[in-house]
Amino acid sequence: MEMQRPEIFSFVDYRLYLTEIVEWGRSTGTFSNRDFAKRAGLGSPSFLRMIIQGKRNLSLKTAQKISVALKLASEEALYLEGLVRLSHEVSAREGDKILRDLLKSRKLKASRLMLSQEYDLFSKWYYIPIFEGLGSLWKTEGAEEIAAATRLSVREVKEALKLLESLNLIEQKDGRWIRKEMALEATNPMMNIHVRNFHREMVKKGLEMIDSLPPESRELGTVTIAVNERSLKDIRERLNEFRREINALYTSTDDSTAIYQLNFQLFPVAGERAQDPKPK
Repeated sequence: MEMQRPEIFSFVDYRLYLTEIVEWGRSTGTFSNRDFAKRAGLGSPSFLRMIIQGKRNLSLKTAQKISVALKLASEEALYLEGLVRLSHEVSAREGDKILRDLLKSRKLKASRLMLSQEYDLFSKWYYIPIFEGLGSLWKTEGAEEIAAATRLSVREVKEALKLLESLNLIEQKDGRWIRKEMALEATNPMMNIHVRNFHREMVKKGLEMIDSLPPESRELGTVTIAVNERSLKDIRERLNEFRREINALYTSTDDSTAIYQLNFQLFPVAGERAQDPKPK
């Protein structure tokens, strides 16, 4: 059975698309790796391989050449360019705009990660906390009780519950909330934008809590240190390990009484990495 040509709208990572389209061309005899690299102006198959492996990035100019080489329709070409732009270092606002433009595509596969709904999942600070509380803090409570506990409106809670149910993350059985495993792909460029939105929301929430919560209800602390590349890598690894340990040791489903948010922020304030921030 002949391999079907991959559709660009089935992908959220241009590298995966290039991997499959190149394999399709090779297996069907449509073009060889060398032919494709030449048509797309990549110079050599080795450079194409480095792009696919993430060792080199694709420029917008080269993306346009690839669209011509593959004879992509205009909407397909624009979608590919959007994926490339999204993979570049962009500001939060620019990334958000690119993502929303991509999600507007009429041909985007609806089954591909339910992208629009996943975008919404990380767009409001309270969606994830409600997900964490269902089945533990809130076992049988309705929207009114959850709203009272979170100081949200009933409308906001119902909106969150509807979204979580549509993503098949929660369900009700015999009047009790059951929370399912969250299995979202967090490695593609689109998902990175989703998570950045969530981080931004939680950082804002943390700022609010500095003045609104008494010291006994929160914990704040900072440390400013000089580091080199080796120690910076070690610190990041230790923070990630600590985060996993906290999650494994203290996540409870039976006797929880509150939902807490633990944020980490590690960033340069001077030195080689302390560049001017990008405009918001």
